[in-house]
Amino acid sequence: MAIALEQVQDPGNLGAVIRSSVASGSNGVFLGEGCVDPTSPKVLRASVGQWFRQPPRRVSLPDWIRNCQSAGVKVYGAAAHGNSYWNLDFRGPTIFVLGNEGAGLGRETLGMVDEIVAVPMQPGVESLNVAMTATLLLYEARRQRTN
Repeated sequence: MAIALEQVQDPGNLGAVIRSSVASGSNGVFLGEGCVDPTSPKVLRASVGQWFRQPPRRVSLPDWIRNCQSAGVKVYGAAAHGNSYWNLDFRGPTIFVLGNEGAGLGRETLGMVDEIVAVPMQPGVESLNVAMTATLLLYEARRQRTN
């Protein structure tokens, strides 16, 4: 399992995603175009040193998604209108793609993913922080793989 990010701008969010990625046993964080500079001191600080255990890698997101899919990896895009992550099977090779803090995933990326996944929320709650969503998805995948 791994996380890919599209146009995530907040260095604190990227640092927190890196920290959750390492803590959950993920295979890494991959950054598409438009993401914050992963070497920013704020990213390093927010990762609480975990950046050095698992530095994020820049990728061409569309090409990377296609390559993952060709290798048999299921690619999930996070969006509010998706299927609840409680009802999905993440035991196989899995990538979660999350988007920008304000806009979410772009249409092109949403059109490429195998399935759209959502975190269920109470009415009136529009979204969660990108780092929180990444953490929930990674830990659900980990839970499913260890049960």
